[in-house]
Amino acid sequence: MSDAISDWTTDGRKFARHEALVVGKFLVGADEFDCKLFDISVDGARLVLDGKAAIGTNMVLDLGDHGAFNGEVIWRRRGEIGIKFLGDVVDVTAIMKKLKA
Repeated sequence: MSDAISDWTTDGRKFARHEALVVGKFLVGADEFDCKLFDISVDGARLVLDGKAAIGTNMVLDLGDHGAFNGEVIWRRRGEIGIKFLGDVVDVTAIMKKLKA
């Protein structure tokens, strides 16, 4: 078992979430919004976004030196959004290790 991938967590999630306070960019086509990453897991992240994004929107989360990741908005509530990563799990695992350091 990998250190980033586990069986179901105690809160019912498939993958553990890790706190990560990082400023980034939320890219949708030609539009770009500032965002703040609050937590991340192998399969997604929770963000606060300076803009609106509909559920189902395909987007790119650009975290500068930490990398950029393709995703899809899967929920919205109270100024936060949840995204599901569409890319390779190995890439997301690498960013999680960088953010822990």
